[in-house]
Amino acid sequence: MSNQALIDAMSKVNPKQREAIETIDGPVLVVAGPGTGKTQLLSLRVANILANRDISAENILCLTFTEAGAEAMSKRLARFIGKDAYQVRINTFHAFATYLRSRHIEYFDRSPFDTLITSLQTKKLISRFLMELSVTDPLFNRQNDKGVPSNLGGVIGFIGKVRTSGLSTDELRAIVGQSVDTIEFLETHTDLAARMTLSVPGGKDAKAEFCDELKAKAAIIFESLPPHLTEKIVALPGSHEPLGDYLARTFAETEWYEGKNNATANGFGKLRDAYFDKKTGTFDHKFKKRYGKMLAALDIFDRYRQHLKENGLYDFNDMIFDAIAAIENHEELRQLLQNQYRYILIDEFQDTNGSQMRIVDLLTQGLKCPNIMAVGDDDQAIMRFQGASVAFLKQFEETYAGTRRIVLQTNYRSTPALVKLGQDVAVQIEGRSEASKKDKDLVAFRPETGPTSFDVCCYPSKELQYYEIAKSIRKRIDAGFVRDAANPAEAIAVLSWKHDSLRSLIPYLKMFDIDFNYAIVTTVAKTESLQGLLASLHYVSHLANGDVKRSDPWLPQILAAPELGVSPGEYVHFALAAKKDPGGWTAALAKTDSTTLGAISKRLSQPVKLAACASAHKTIVFLAKPFIEYYQSRIEQDPFAALEFNYGVTALLDFATSEKAIGENSDRAAFALTLGEVMELLSEAERFDENINIRVPVSRPEAITLKTAHNSKGLEYDLVYLLDADEKTWHGAGGGRAEIACPNIYLSEQRDDDDMRRLLFVAITRARTELEMSLGRSGVVAELLEHVEEKPVEPELPDIQAQSMVTWQERYYPDDHALQAMVHSVLAEKRISASFLNAFVEFDADDMRDGSGFVIRQAFDFPRSPVAHFAFGTLAHRYLELYLNHVVKAGDVTPKDLLAKIHAEVDALDFEQAERDHMHEQLNLIAEVFVPEAEAYLNKDAIAEQWIRAEIEGVPLVGRSDLLKLDHERKMIWVCDFKSGSPKNLGAAYLRQLVFYKILIEQSGEWTGWTVSGGMDIFIEPDTSTKELHPPKMFNVPAEDMEHVRKLIKTLYWRLQNADFDTSAFDPAGLDKKEIQRAYENWLIEDYERRS
Repeated sequence: MSNQALIDAMSKVNPKQREAIETIDGPVLVVAGPGTGKTQLLSLRVANILANRDISAENILCLTFTEAGAEAMSKRLARFIGKDAYQVRINTFHAFATYLRSRHIEYFDRSPFDTLITSLQTKKLISRFLMELSVTDPLFNRQNDKGVPSNLGGVIGFIGKVRTSGLSTDELRAIVGQSVDTIEFLETHTDLAARMTLSVPGGKDAKAEFCDELKAKAAIIFESLPPHLTEKIVALPGSHEPLGDYLARTFAETEWYEGKNNATANGFGKLRDAYFDKKTGTFDHKFKKRYGKMLAALDIFDRYRQHLKENGLYDFNDMIFDAIAAIENHEELRQLLQNQYRYILIDEFQDTNGSQMRIVDLLTQGLKCPNIMAVGDDDQAIMRFQGASVAFLKQFEETYAGTRRIVLQTNYRSTPALVKLGQDVAVQIEGRSEASKKDKDLVAFRPETGPTSFDVCCYPSKELQYYEIAKSIRKRIDAGFVRDAANPAEAIAVLSWKHDSLRSLIPYLKMFDIDFNYAIVTTVAKTESLQGLLASLHYVSHLANGDVKRSDPWLPQILAAPELGVSPGEYVHFALAAKKDPGGWTAALAKTDSTTLGAISKRLSQPVKLAACASAHKTIVFLAKPFIEYYQSRIEQDPFAALEFNYGVTALLDFATSEKAIGENSDRAAFALTLGEVMELLSEAERFDENINIRVPVSRPEAITLKTAHNSKGLEYDLVYLLDADEKTWHGAGGGRAEIACPNIYLSEQRDDDDMRRLLFVAITRARTELEMSLGRSGVVAELLEHVEEKPVEPELPDIQAQSMVTWQERYYPDDHALQAMVHSVLAEKRISASFLNAFVEFDADDMRDGSGFVIRQAFDFPRSPVAHFAFGTLAHRYLELYLNHVVKAGDVTPKDLLAKIHAEVDALDFEQAERDHMHEQLNLIAEVFVPEAEAYLNKDAIAEQWIRAEIEGVPLVGRSDLLKLDHERKMIWVCDFKSGSPKNLGAAYLRQLVFYKILIEQSGEWTGWTVSGGMDIFIEPDTSTKELHPPKMFNVPAEDMEHVRKLIKTLYWRLQNADFDTSAFDPAGLDKKEIQRAYENWLIEDYERRS
């Protein structure tokens, strides 16, 4: 441990931070506003615990909301305690749940053969359930013009909230039952409804007296509710309130009369309209009906869960629920985890949902004074749409008796004026916690170096706003604002509430030649570069079914695709001929004497015969070939289009792979889908509004950043532009989806004004020094009205004319041709793996050593037909992993059943029957010859298919081992590779890989204190003639190569960050083949050390 680094860091903390860091034992709640140094605090607290308590790093668990947050904490912690930082388990909740399953598989009940249900399959399933409802069911709803129940989205959203709530359907039904009983009691035993539906008298004094008396009477009525109606059904904080308590709180917090002489008192009117029926003098029918709708929705959810269970399916949330079930059902596991994780720290606690909180509750269950610290800020609780509940933060002190609350008040990020503007917005949040209301008055640490007041520039239209913002950014860049920034990547950001605003801005950024960083998300259906391929798929699919009438309309689009090279003149000439042909376009194409058109005709006709029986993967790759060749040839001219096409085809193939009709047709499920089935699924995706998304990252060094306010959380910039700061954008109509969850049960999806206030607060507080706000329509967002000046802007005529030249048809991505800059984001974000390192380091005299060859291979991995050898290798690895985890360790699968399941997976592979038959033979040989002899490898001291992460000097590493063979007594590890085929002479690449894994494992926190002894090749296929196994080959790790490979790793990472892959300066002249590789590696290292 670097005690001096810890001492130096501790000398710079303020008193409140020091209090949080030095309060080691017991529950602690830290309310940390923006810029108050929470990441530094969490890291220092971990270091301080290790320095002052007799525990190891593996006894500390840190849970975060995002992977980025976990990585930031690891890096910060490494500054203080070195590589021990990577032994501290710092995970997201989902990653922690996955880890528990991998290390404690014997406590998990889920079958290893269960399959993840897709979003489309979920929509189809829930839609079917809804369409089976009777007209008297509370959830019965009309169908839209696509034949889909209109309330499908609402029901699926409700199910998602139930899944993340941490509550069972039985618990939710009990809460609903208590609520219904409360309504019945209030209707039959009190006159509350009758009083609340009285007419409001005239005159201010009379209104005030009426409201005061009624409010007091309502409070007495709520206090008189019997105990069984006020007791919480579930102790989990943030889950619900008894309806009586909810109504009492809502009535008490509402300002019934605002002193205005209007017809009704506004607050009273809102309460009456929300809960009562003025005509009948009773509780409102719609309000009561929501409880019936919720019960019906819970029935749908139970049917959904039962369907998943019966058909071997699971959804994403089951990763968390499986972990909850394992801990709840196995006291031994809970005790084991409590003994291991003596200290728990949770970051971004305000974003925790019910199921995540349930894990925390289980890890602290039964402990009188658990050592748990939660750090959060209810003012930044912006993830409610994902099931998060700020109530957990608010109720932390109730949950953990004796909690020490510490409120950080010093903001180190922003200027005093910006801190004040943020506070002015935050105090308007109606649902603030008591800690924030009383104690969180942020004070800026920095001096005032920026503007002390703020304007909102009001433009006549959104388009003129975007033009002027782009023009302003260009002026800033030209004046050196980005170049002179301490961190150019954090100089300028443009934030907005919606992606639509950012996309609309992009054409104007292009007009002013402004580089930007933005992850562009589009869909397969809307991607320009995919339209020719999609048309080809539709054409072949219809033609294979003999439906020429439906296939012919796709030919004009196919022949017009620029990728296929038909000239405009040739297209027009053919179109005229096709119009005259009685057989239509298809018949005319078959008769063409054009070389280009003839080649297209031949390529389209070849897969027609196979489309009805061949797998979709093979057909798609075949039809994509000319498109792939086109984009490969244009990578340097238009790298974005190539990336977009590559990601698009990959997304399409993933869709085809994932959408097997598992569980609905067991006989068909064992086989890959045909093209016709995939095209039918694409039509269903359109019908159910299911997008096949494509995410293409655009990143340039020193470019400005475009982010939504949600995605800007945790980031900061010198200058922030906030687009569309108008009332309609921030508080306009939401999705209009009918709410199913009842108001006292916290499963609501509808955003409210507090949600938008918190989001606006987050956006404002990203700015360090300057904040530029603008809108393209009248009406500044209400929360800013009293704190900014509205500044009307009338652009000059030349600007209006220039703006009008930008159209909605502009492509919203960069059109320059800087290949390496374009793919920088694709490669720079990668962790270094052994294969990635080898791909860069291996010298190839025939390759393009200017770096473009490496870039193209790594960034543009165009889809290709599967290779049988690799596919079988993957399946064999899966078989052995499942054998170890479920036959040997968990004992929940028999060897016979496992082998049968893997044989079924062979049948589903995309190969000819003869190839699959050969795989069946290979698999049987492995099961009959290798497995019985594999006890030395496949035992409870081994770990299969283990993902390992580490860092060396800031370089992120990752790898996945086939098998780790452990010697617990000596803390030694053998890195084992399963090999199919016969032994071969292994070259430098394999030895480099072995050294890489030694570095990776020994630097990872999980294996701190362990030593990698060497590597072992384990041959799983017997010799074809003798049917005997080849003996394993063992390798020692050359100590002299450790430092060499470390330097190669740093060299590659440096080149990735600088988008510099040109190695053409290396001169191999005079070297023989044996010398070149090592000389090349030495040159790479020397070049890095000279230039870095």
